Amino acid sequence: MKSPEKKFFFLFSALLIVVLIYSSLYAVTSRAYEPVIIKGAEFQGFLNISHDNLVVYSYSDISSDWTAISFQIDDLDSDNDYMFSGQDNLLTANDELLVLANDCGDVAPSSSWISDESSRNYPRYQVQVHDPLSGDDGYVYVYRTDNKASHPVATDYIQYDSSIDRVESQFYEIAHNASNGIMTTLLLTNAGGGNGEDFVDRFKIRVRGSYDLGFLGSVTLVLSEENLTKQNASGIEGQIRVVRNWKIQLEVPELQGAIDLPVFDYIVKYYPTSCDMGSFRQLKIPADADVDFLRLSYDLDPSANGMHMFAENAISTKPNGSLVNRTTESDDIGIPRDLNIPGWNWWMQTGAPGTLLGIAELPDVAVNQYLYYKDDLTGTNDSPLSGDQAFDTGVNGSWGDTGVKYTGSFSQESRIDIQLWLYFLGANISPDSAAVIKSFHEHPIGADNITLSEQNFPVDTIKPAKIADLQVSNSGQDFVTLSWTAPGDDGNAGGPAYQYQMKYSTALPIFGLETWWNGAAFVENMPSPAEPGQTQSITINNLTMNKRYYFYIRSSDEYDNWSDFSNLAGQNTSPVELSLFTAKQSNDHVELVWITESETNNLGFAVERKSQTQNSWQEIVFINGAGTTTSGNRYSFTDKINVTGTVMYRLRQVDTDGSVEYSEIVNVAIKAPQEFALFQNYPNPFNPVTRIAYQIPDNLSGNVRLDVYDVLGRQLRTLVNTPAQAGYYETIWDGFNDSGQEAGSGEYFYVLKIGNLQQIRKMIKLQ
Repeated sequence: MKSPEKKFFFLFSALLIVVLIYSSLYAVTSRAYEPVIIKGAEFQGFLNISHDNLVVYSYSDISSDWTAISFQIDDLDSDNDYMFSGQDNLLTANDELLVLANDCGDVAPSSSWISDESSRNYPRYQVQVHDPLSGDDGYVYVYRTDNKASHPVATDYIQYDSSIDRVESQFYEIAHNASNGIMTTLLLTNAGGGNGEDFVDRFKIRVRGSYDLGFLGSVTLVLSEENLTKQNASGIEGQIRVVRNWKIQLEVPELQGAIDLPVFDYIVKYYPTSCDMGSFRQLKIPADADVDFLRLSYDLDPSANGMHMFAENAISTKPNGSLVNRTTESDDIGIPRDLNIPGWNWWMQTGAPGTLLGIAELPDVAVNQYLYYKDDLTGTNDSPLSGDQAFDTGVNGSWGDTGVKYTGSFSQESRIDIQLWLYFLGANISPDSAAVIKSFHEHPIGADNITLSEQNFPVDTIKPAKIADLQVSNSGQDFVTLSWTAPGDDGNAGGPAYQYQMKYSTALPIFGLETWWNGAAFVENMPSPAEPGQTQSITINNLTMNKRYYFYIRSSDEYDNWSDFSNLAGQNTSPVELSLFTAKQSNDHVELVWITESETNNLGFAVERKSQTQNSWQEIVFINGAGTTTSGNRYSFTDKINVTGTVMYRLRQVDTDGSVEYSEIVNVAIKAPQEFALFQNYPNPFNPVTRIAYQIPDNLSGNVRLDVYDVLGRQLRTLVNTPAQAGYYETIWDGFNDSGQEAGSGEYFYVLKIGNLQQIRKMIKLQ
């Protein structure tokens, strides 16, 4: 027979695992702050190397620059336990290296290397990070160095004060009770989208059951968080996360100290905007235990008055949530509801202080699993034993008390396999945000491909000279020819450079050259660099008539050393005129072309359009004419469309004296799109405005919504909210929210929804 101490160890280990899953709250903004965790075994070439000799970098293919990023290496022993003391500071197969998704960059050329000379004596590792939800890939590079002091200090995302058991980041603050270690302070900072008020009173646990102690007989279990005793808390603090070791001893009042219960170690992981309790899994309820009631919940405090409770499985019956006001008037969400086990589930309270969101996959281990919700002045009134008075803790009531309740006998030898993430989001979050965040867990990011580079690093760090004489040597109605002097491989010396890059756009680089370069179009089929001092040229064809284009060029050597950008060159394409007038559809636009045999006093052409739903013609553009000429001229215009059916076009030719003549009408049968699609915004990054295009096929019905969210999950702007109609669409976001306030620089998400279809893309706003 097992000893009583062993029986209690198994029972309470299982119960406390569940308790700890709920004993911390986590603040998240977007996938940007999700950790990428890589085992040391992936870096065989760096094993047994000191952590102090490793650095992590990201690469930008726009600027061709390397940036040192925040990272962390945690020591784990041979049993995969975290080493809170006695760390060896050497990379072993069980250790964990972490970076944040937000810090990942572009794939780097094999010849490009960081500037640290000592790193050139060793290979490097390329880590490919994949987001299966968006399909995006990012890259980080792990280097070995003999001079870590020469590398810039990256951001310290999180801090831990073990003396007062407090975890902080720029987004949240969490404090724990000194006696039992439960969370007692939880607030979102302004950066985290909250108002800085602590709105959580405490974590609660209610347990009813019995246990056979053998010769001591059977004992009734009545537990609350008051019966937990914290021995101490220690932690590993790094730039990416805090790993907190929570040592707890259980106290059962009925035993009155008759049994010396052991001390248990449990680990909680805090990230800059999150807390992962998912490591507490795989424990069983022992066969001799009889547990028939378990409630795990968080109790808010009076500052949460006026918040609303939402749950995934109650949206259809309670679309506006349940008001947190310490009365039972609107608490029908508290009626026991199945949690859709197994599978991921979410529930949240949201309001002015911020949002508390739980994302969990809970096991089916009892007769009933319920979503628990209580908002009652009288308290919980769920005393585990009949005849006992109801008990409660904290603020002597239940302010939006929410969590999970299990009733009925637990399955004997049932495995408790709980996965839970808790989020702190901004104020007044939409339930749609919770569904988006749940999808993050259904499609986790990860390090898909880790490769070791050959020791073939560059030995040349001198970049080619800047091209300072880029100029237009010829132009026409749809082409521009540019010429320049070829630079040297090493400044103005050495042989020819390795390659050119040229880009062009109709926009001026008024928001910064790198922003312009990121949104401009590449010139294809650039010539190979000639010997220094020789003149080279290229012709760019198929440009739009009567437009002004701007051009930059740069060059690089074989080691990915890129020159500075050239001087700016600009040119207008020549205007042309009409004898032929045609129009044809190409995806989401109509291409109009007209040709003139000759022109006399031609001021230009107004292109007019009318659809089946319009009663009058609409001028969509005016194209300047060529005045008087005997030469033939060709004009074209691309018209964005957002309707289906027949669209009519005509030209209104205007003379310099004001007289007008109309062309014949051409009809175009606009076919509906075949797919539901949301396209990448342009430009991206952008400032001050960006365009967002999408298309709706004719087999969909319902309401179409296009909303913009910030990285805190807050809905900033509704761009589209209209009944679905097949067609091609484009809308503009001017960078302001629905309240007329300008959004700051950063990452944003835009979401297109119709029925149960949804597509998400991200964009970047720059000031």
